[in-house]
Parts: sequence; structure tokens; C-alpha cells
Amino acid sequence: TSTGSCQKPLPTPVASTPEQAPKSDQTKQVNDSWKSVKLKNRTGDTITVSFPKVPESFEGATFKTEQKERFNADVFIAAVDEQTITVALIDNLPAKTGVMSESQRRDLFSGCWKGVATFAQRALEERDGRHLEIKSSGSTYMLVHGRTWLVEDFMLGPYPGQARMSIEGSRAFLLVGLFPTNTATQIINSYFETVEIELNKKELAK
Repeated sequence: TSTGSCQKPLPTPVASTPEQAPKSDQTKQVNDSWKSVKLKNRTGDTITVSFPKVPESFEGATFKTEQKERFNADVFIAAVDEQTITVALIDNLPAKTGVMSESQRRDLFSGCWKGVATFAQRALEERDGRHLEIKSSGSTYMLVHGRTWLVEDFMLGPYPGQARMSIEGSRAFLLVGLFPTNTATQIINSYFETVEIELNKKELAK
């Protein structure tokens, strides 16, 4: 069984404007301040996600399992105070969904979202000047709008968070959200339920 681990994105992040947002062909205002951004991966799938500001991009990030299997991702991050939304578009998993074991799927999900959370942990610890522990509840499956997601709630110090991953063939969509203290779980769930994925059916069939 391969245990997923998530390396930090390799390139230097580049701030984007709505007109320059990488692989984004649509932005609009949501709730007066959050922006809904449509992102496209290398295989033509799209995912529409709301961000607290236009996300920075880390293109060509490398993810790696403990058995040295590598796969690429484009990562998009937007952070405002304690609110951080991270999206990773993974386009070449080592194995397709149908041949991955349950343990492999959960280990892949756990390793990747914890890698993202650790990145946020370091930034918040530096800002707050104190240690912030990551505690999680264990992953479960959730069906949203006909799509199956692996879901895990977690706490980063006093800040609640949630991670979700949808695996489609050899591609995966990872979302990790961190929210202000005392944000209710139902509000977090409602946020993630606005996410929309459109698959490139021709690529999925390969």
C-alpha cells in the first residue's frame, strides 16, 4: 500500500489578477467579496471554486507517494487572515480509481491534505507566534450532487477546516479550506457544496 505524501509546490507563487488568473476563464463576485473562479486542468476538466481573493498559482507541483511514485498538480491558493482555500488539480495519478485499493485512496487523500494543512500551519504559527496542532476526525465518504468525495474535518489550533478529494480515473481534485474560529460545520459544508466539476469525457475514457 502506498501512503500519499504531498510535497510543497516547487515554483515560486505568482500573484494573479482576474485577467491573468492561470487556467481560469471566468471570475465573478460572490457575496460581495469572494470570487467564483473556473480553473482548468491539463486534460480539459474544469472546477469552479469560490475564493476570498484571486488565487495565487503554483503550477507543476510534484506529489509523491512513499514508494516514489510521482504525479503532477497545479495548485491554487488564496488566503485572507484565517481563511485559506487551496485547490490542487492532479492529472496523472499512479493508478486509476478502479485499480486503487480502499487503503490507497484514503492514504493518498490523507497524505495530500495534511501536506497542504502543514503548509498553512507554518504560516499561521509564524504569524501567531505559537504552536498550532493539527487534529482530524478521520475520513468518510460524502455524495454531493451525484459526485463521491472523500471528506475529512480537521482543526488547526482554534481554526476549523475541511478537506475533500474526488478521484476520477487517473485524475483527482483536492480542496482544503481553513476558516475563522467558531465557523459552524454547516457553513463549511454549504461552502463546499457550491463547488462544480465538469469532466472532459473524451480524456476520462482513455
